[in-house]
Amino acid sequence: MTRKPLPSQAELAKLLSYDPETGKLFWKPQPGEYFATKRAAGIWNSRFAGREAFTGIDPVTGYHRAGIKGVRYRAHRIIWKLVYGVDPDVIDHLNHGRTDNRLDNLRSGTLAENNMNSLRVYNTGGVPGVRYREDSGLWIAHIRTEGRQTYLGQFNNHDDAAAARKNAEQALRISQKSRAHCAG
Repeated sequence: MTRKPLPSQAELAKLLSYDPETGKLFWKPQPGEYFATKRAAGIWNSRFAGREAFTGIDPVTGYHRAGIKGVRYRAHRIIWKLVYGVDPDVIDHLNHGRTDNRLDNLRSGTLAENNMNSLRVYNTGGVPGVRYREDSGLWIAHIRTEGRQTYLGQFNNHDDAAAARKNAEQALRISQKSRAHCAG
């Protein structure tokens, strides 16, 4: 998927401040060059400078979003660029909360990692790869990687199924890092 390039880190630092504890962005006073007239800059700055930015929520995706120079961006992508200076491939919300942009809830990764952490419609366990089967009364754990789903087992309780899934995820990350290290 081709992503629109984000503004530079320096430009974002001129426009926004970020509170990593709350995950909120705030508008800084905007430079006059962003506006057609000095009056327009004054009006905008008196109305928005110092206020929370990226408060709109996309009705389709559920992510915070806003526009910079007429281009819409998602808040979590802007935050990553503002903090780390790089355009992220994929940003994953670890707790699945699409509006929770605290820095410790965000991680950069691959599309495969993001999909591995996503909750599917049929998920009844609240944990990726864990669901309850009413017909058997058991919790089922599985993990999907590289387009293939791997069955991890049936468990009598949710915690055991979630632990199996977490262990499989950690083993997969270790395996991927080993392969990347050997290839490099």
